[in-house]
Amino acid sequence: MQTIVVVGGSGFIGQHVIRSLVWRGHEVYATHSASKPAPFINQVHWLACDLAGPQPVKSWPGRCDTLIYLAQSRKHRHFPEGTAEVAGVNVHGLCHALDYAAQAGVRRFLLASSGSVYNSETPLSSEEEAFAPQAARSLYAASKLAAETLVSPFAKLFATIVFRMFMPYGPGQSADRLFPQLLDKLRKHQPILLHGADGFHANPIAVADVLEAVLRSLFLEQSATLNLAGPEVLTLRQIGETMGRVVGIAPRFETQPGAAPHFVGDTTRLSQVLGWSPGIRLESGLHLWLPEKTYSLAG
Repeated sequence: MQTIVVVGGSGFIGQHVIRSLVWRGHEVYATHSASKPAPFINQVHWLACDLAGPQPVKSWPGRCDTLIYLAQSRKHRHFPEGTAEVAGVNVHGLCHALDYAAQAGVRRFLLASSGSVYNSETPLSSEEEAFAPQAARSLYAASKLAAETLVSPFAKLFATIVFRMFMPYGPGQSADRLFPQLLDKLRKHQPILLHGADGFHANPIAVADVLEAVLRSLFLEQSATLNLAGPEVLTLRQIGETMGRVVGIAPRFETQPGAAPHFVGDTTRLSQVLGWSPGIRLESGLHLWLPEKTYSLAG
């Protein structure tokens, strides 16, 4: 049994992770926003926490084996007005968590990063890709790249595992994310906008596969940066058509000018390090999700 701190435990991926950790017998501490009540999940030690505040780790346990940093600002798309909060969660809070980890005897530190750190013109993104600091990128992507940079020196003290996630989806995802938005458009019979004929290319990952990767990392003793992406590359048109089949609504599409971006992660290194690859294809992942009726749609 491990003592595990999950930062951002009340979020989409966090709730899946802590439920599974508790079920496996681990002692779980999880943070939630001080401005909101904690979710009701048995056997979790909830820690009210303002990651952007002056002392976010003051109530965290004195000893910890694994720290999983999943926290995400709700204002990641609000530029420039969301800059302070995004930096507060993804940089300031992370610095405090890393300092805590060094003092609490942590053996491994897992960080949720994003596939958006890559150049969207690259058809297949691998972990060896070089980054140009001056390249144009979103506030969210810039903060994630900064977070990865902050984590790297701590590999001298404990194993650091960075997961660059590509479009995770599944039960409990908030309505402002891509997949719930697409489902909302289907329900309202609104068109899905495509760049070019078919829209972007991506290999989205089901949250169940994200969870499996996290669980397999709980015993890693080596540092690694790993793409966490699904097993099939799809266009936005194909994603919309698959969703339409699952919910029984024919999708509508509209094309617009512009080059279609790529959000496709190479998972070769993931397979080598974890001895496993994500296997849930989109249609199966949607069937696992939609019967639960846990996604939130506007209207």
